[in-house]
Amino acid sequence: MEKKKHHYVWRDYLRSWSSGEYVFTYSKRQNKIFTSNLMGVAMEKYFYALEEFTLEEEIKLKEIVKACSNEAVVDLNLELYESFIIYSKILRFQKENAFVIDSETQQEKLDKITKLIKSNLFEEFHTIIENYGSRIIKIKSFEEIRMFDDGDNLFFFFIFLCSQFLRTKKMKKKLELLCEKNELIIPKFINIISLVFANSLAVSLADNKDVRYVFYENKTDLNFITSDQPLMNLKFNDKDKNGKTLEFEFYYPINARIAILIHLKNQENKYEHIFIDKKNVKELNDHIYHYADDHVFAKTKSQLEEYMSKEKS
Repeated sequence: MEKKKHHYVWRDYLRSWSSGEYVFTYSKRQNKIFTSNLMGVAMEKYFYALEEFTLEEEIKLKEIVKACSNEAVVDLNLELYESFIIYSKILRFQKENAFVIDSETQQEKLDKITKLIKSNLFEEFHTIIENYGSRIIKIKSFEEIRMFDDGDNLFFFFIFLCSQFLRTKKMKKKLELLCEKNELIIPKFINIISLVFANSLAVSLADNKDVRYVFYENKTDLNFITSDQPLMNLKFNDKDKNGKTLEFEFYYPINARIAILIHLKNQENKYEHIFIDKKNVKELNDHIYHYADDHVFAKTKSQLEEYMSKEKS
């Protein structure tokens, strides 16, 4: 079956803020609150659809993939590159009459397979990545974050987190700015490059012994909110003269009552349990709100109304 609706924020993740299959949503652009079906929010039709490349573009993209990959993940990224140019290769082979097609039925089958590869392959890959994060979004207690002690799974946990950080519409726009600064990078490369960046960042974090984890438990009367950019770097404004981010401090609300912070501060304890106060909940919510591309999600309509009233004032 062809998948047309490509979600750049995982529906199972957003379900923690929903009632049934609906979630209170605030659109910053429209300054409007509404209830959204989880199937129809944080998604875009064919957002991850594969692109058709020329042979020259494929060669150029391969060199970019290698240049953007650290040694530990270059083989993985090149394997993914080969997978994501399959659609382009099929189209090229068809134009060159490389396939032996003996009937209209065979041509119809090939066309159907080609269409499914274009629309589904990248989306299915993100489904696999989401499976890595299924334990993370189900965390309910401080003891459970010690899952990050599991070296065998640590890389895949970070693959999930870094992918969720870079796969969104907001980050796609940011990466598209690279096209204006680097003539080697064109918009058609962005989806693959975002995944390459995510894998490289994931292996760097998984190998870093200074990574620390903070478990925020929220027992206040103010819920955590989330957005269409649910995982964010709180240090995104700390950049060097070339615009490169100097530090990572990943904040990720898991549900309305629990959030995790992953940072590289040199502290004695690898894990920290903090019963967060209302002031800090509000500060973190404000970060999520301001960094959202458009949509902000909450358990209650009233919490979103507060943000809407501020926009009007």
